[in-house]
Amino acid sequence: MTQFPLETRGPMDSDRVIPVGRDKFVKEVYDKAMDQLEDSVVVGGKVIDKNLREAILEKTTLAPNDQQSADFAFILSMEFTRIGNIWKLSRIYLEEPLEE
Repeated sequence: MTQFPLETRGPMDSDRVIPVGRDKFVKEVYDKAMDQLEDSVVVGGKVIDKNLREAILEKTTLAPNDQQSADFAFILSMEFTRIGNIWKLSRIYLEEPLEE
Protein backbone atom coordinates (compact mmCIF):
# COMPACT_ATOMS: atom_id res chain seq x y z
CA MET A 1 0.00 0.00 0.00
CA THR A 2 3.08 2.23 -0.16
CA GLN A 3 4.75 3.58 -3.29
CA PHE A 4 8.54 3.22 -3.05
CA PRO A 5 10.61 5.19 -3.00
CA LEU A 6 8.34 6.98 -0.53
CA GLU A 7 8.79 10.73 -0.40
CA THR A 8 9.32 12.21 3.05
CA ARG A 9 9.69 15.82 4.03
CA GLY A 10 9.35 18.12 6.97
CA PRO A 11 6.36 20.33 7.70
CA MET A 12 7.72 23.46 6.00
CA ASP A 13 7.28 24.17 2.29
CA SER A 14 11.02 24.84 2.13
CA ASP A 15 11.93 21.40 3.55
CA ARG A 16 13.62 19.10 1.05
CA VAL A 17 11.90 15.97 -0.19
CA ILE A 18 13.90 12.92 0.79
CA PRO A 19 12.95 9.65 -0.91
CA VAL A 20 13.27 6.46 1.15
CA GLY A 21 13.23 2.84 0.12
CA ARG A 22 11.37 0.01 1.83
CA ASP A 23 14.22 -0.84 4.25
CA LYS A 24 14.70 2.72 5.50
CA PHE A 25 10.91 3.17 5.74
CA VAL A 26 10.60 0.14 8.02
CA LYS A 27 13.70 0.96 10.11
CA GLU A 28 13.54 4.76 10.37
CA VAL A 29 10.30 6.27 9.13
CA TYR A 30 7.26 4.20 10.07
CA ASP A 31 7.45 4.38 13.88
CA LYS A 32 8.69 7.97 13.78
CA ALA A 33 5.69 8.97 11.66
CA MET A 34 3.13 6.98 13.64
CA ASP A 35 4.35 8.38 16.97
CA GLN A 36 4.46 12.04 15.93
CA LEU A 37 1.83 14.43 17.24
CA GLU A 38 -1.04 14.76 14.78
CA ASP A 39 -3.77 16.52 16.73
CA SER A 40 -4.73 17.89 20.13
CA VAL A 41 -8.25 17.99 21.46
CA VAL A 42 -9.81 19.29 24.65
CA VAL A 43 -11.80 16.69 26.57
CA GLY A 44 -13.29 17.61 29.93
CA GLY A 45 -11.10 20.69 30.13
CA LYS A 46 -7.89 18.71 29.54
CA VAL A 47 -5.74 18.83 26.41
CA ILE A 48 -5.28 15.35 24.97
CA ASP A 49 -2.59 14.82 22.35
CA LYS A 50 -3.10 12.27 19.59
CA ASN A 51 -0.34 10.74 17.55
CA LEU A 52 -0.75 9.79 13.90
CA ARG A 53 -1.45 6.15 14.81
CA GLU A 54 -4.37 7.18 17.06
CA ALA A 55 -5.68 9.70 14.53
CA ILE A 56 -5.71 7.03 11.79
CA LEU A 57 -7.72 4.67 14.00
CA GLU A 58 -10.28 7.40 14.64
CA LYS A 59 -10.61 8.49 11.01
CA THR A 60 -13.31 6.10 9.84
CA THR A 61 -14.65 8.16 6.93
CA LEU A 62 -13.15 10.40 4.29
CA ALA A 63 -14.22 14.02 4.16
CA PRO A 64 -15.04 15.54 0.76
CA ASN A 65 -11.93 17.75 0.96
CA ASP A 66 -9.58 14.77 1.64
CA GLN A 67 -9.47 13.98 -2.08
CA GLN A 68 -8.05 16.88 -4.07
CA SER A 69 -8.41 15.22 -7.47
CA ALA A 70 -9.34 11.88 -9.00
CA ASP A 71 -5.78 10.62 -8.40
CA PHE A 72 -4.60 12.53 -5.31
CA ALA A 73 -5.73 12.59 -1.68
CA PHE A 74 -4.29 14.28 1.41
CA ILE A 75 -5.29 12.58 4.66
CA LEU A 76 -3.84 13.73 7.97
CA SER A 77 -0.08 14.10 7.29
CA MET A 78 -0.06 11.60 4.42
CA GLU A 79 -0.46 11.97 0.67
CA PHE A 80 -1.94 9.17 -1.41
CA THR A 81 -1.74 8.75 -5.17
CA ARG A 82 -3.93 6.51 -7.31
CA ILE A 83 -1.74 4.23 -9.40
CA GLY A 84 -4.00 2.36 -11.79
CA ASN A 85 -6.94 1.41 -9.58
CA ILE A 86 -4.92 1.20 -6.35
CA TRP A 87 -4.36 3.99 -3.81
CA LYS A 88 -0.83 4.08 -2.40
CA LEU A 89 0.90 6.18 0.22
CA SER A 90 3.25 8.37 -1.81
CA ARG A 91 4.46 11.04 0.67
CA ILE A 92 4.51 11.48 4.41
CA TYR A 93 5.26 14.66 6.32
CA LEU A 94 7.48 14.32 9.38
CA GLU A 95 7.68 16.87 12.18
CA GLU A 96 11.38 16.09 12.42
CA PRO A 97 12.63 15.75 8.83
CA LEU A 98 15.01 12.95 7.94
CA GLU A 99 18.64 13.64 7.21
CA GLU A 100 20.32 12.13 4.19
